[in-house]
Amino acid sequence: MFRLITILTLLGHLWASDRVAHLIPTPSSAIALDPAKALLLVSSKKHVAIVYDISKPLSPKQIGRYLTSSNVADIALWENYALLLLHGLEDTSTITILDISDPASPTPIGQKSLDQIPLTCAVENDFVVVASYDPTSARDLVSIIDLQDPTRPTVTATSLPPAPAKEISTISSSPTYFIGLMALGHKGIGAFEVFWNGTLHAQRIPLIPGISIETVSVIDEEHWCFGGSYLTKTGEHDGGLYGITDGDEIYLLDRDLIHDPILAIADSTDLNRTFAFTHDSLIVVDNHQILSHQTDSSIAQNLKIVPTTQKAQLLFQTISLDETGTPLDIAAYPTKDLIYLATERGVFVVDTNTSRIDLRFFLLTKTFQKSGTFTPHDFDGVDEAFDWIFVTPSHKVYQLQGASPTQENVFGWKRVDITPRITPDSWNMIYLGDYDKDKDGRFDWVLYKNVNGTDKIYKLSGITPKGTFKYQKIEGLKAKIEENSVSFWPTTL
Repeated sequence: MFRLITILTLLGHLWASDRVAHLIPTPSSAIALDPAKALLLVSSKKHVAIVYDISKPLSPKQIGRYLTSSNVADIALWENYALLLLHGLEDTSTITILDISDPASPTPIGQKSLDQIPLTCAVENDFVVVASYDPTSARDLVSIIDLQDPTRPTVTATSLPPAPAKEISTISSSPTYFIGLMALGHKGIGAFEVFWNGTLHAQRIPLIPGISIETVSVIDEEHWCFGGSYLTKTGEHDGGLYGITDGDEIYLLDRDLIHDPILAIADSTDLNRTFAFTHDSLIVVDNHQILSHQTDSSIAQNLKIVPTTQKAQLLFQTISLDETGTPLDIAAYPTKDLIYLATERGVFVVDTNTSRIDLRFFLLTKTFQKSGTFTPHDFDGVDEAFDWIFVTPSHKVYQLQGASPTQENVFGWKRVDITPRITPDSWNMIYLGDYDKDKDGRFDWVLYKNVNGTDKIYKLSGITPKGTFKYQKIEGLKAKIEENSVSFWPTTL
């Protein structure tokens, strides 16, 4: 699998997959999050929307589900409602409004049909903006739908993107101002501004020639962050124009700077469809990596003060996505510094706070190779507390406290020649390495009962004056045991 080495972070850092945890194994295509209610809405298996309680962010608990008759193209949450944008069998769109005041029983209360193929949507302040493809005009269009009465969604405005753009690439919203909609085009950005009375205004914003916009996020009413491919060459083939893409770039649009509104802030390698923001970071998601730019203040304040002449080059910290698969949608949990990813392999969570160390999160991030098995053995003349042996995968056997303990061999392991007896009452052990970066790996071990699905999982925390183990119970996890490896999952699944 692709292992990222990025030119983005000449002064940054690379983290491996110990920042990425696989939480939900079911393939997912769209995701939405309500931090205030600690709810996560996930579209799964095409015709299902599932509600999870994430009051414990690393232990999502399924509490409700809603079956649909059509594929789910996109989803959104607001107040006590969920919105499903459905793709019908005859290439039509249906908006279904669910009452989730009781998340365990999502109840449909409103519906609106559109005669277009659904693409994506965003909800703010009782309005939803829907991007869809219109087969009649062979162009994308945007519809503004009033949700003030969620039982009767009403279309208030419909418009095509500003010419010559034909495609709407993405939607982004700001709770303090408007929903901005970027349209694809090589001569500029076509931007829809949706004001809170449901009216719609379209305008063209100048852009460097040759940029094809792929994704956008609204920081505030004056600052948009967007990304796209820069075409270095154009030519003609079979009567049509084509472009040669020279990588993806990330830009900041400062609408206060009339003469030079576009600031290039970073290069990317394989830009995905969206950005996200935590309380102090700009998060960029592409197909293989998370790029996190942390600031001492809000992103908007930080980016405003960068001189345009310096092209606002930002330093990103990079978190590899390893084997998650391509992110299809993301949702930010800003106050927790977490990003949830919907992929074909399920839902993953990314901890963007790279200074935080969390053992439970670390155990969720990967499959661990078994280091050995700890099992009882009755030695003659030995204190019952030390009637234990450790058996390695290569079948070497060591006696606990068989030798005098030292600083390096704190448990007095001694090689012995006996036949071990491995039972469900035995304990498997994995060595974590110096996961907490304290430069002391002696106690960086985890034990788990030799029973598949066990929740009896403990961290070795030290040694008693008598010379026996000290343990700390790890709550909320269960072990999936293979022959010589183990992975951990939330007990709520």
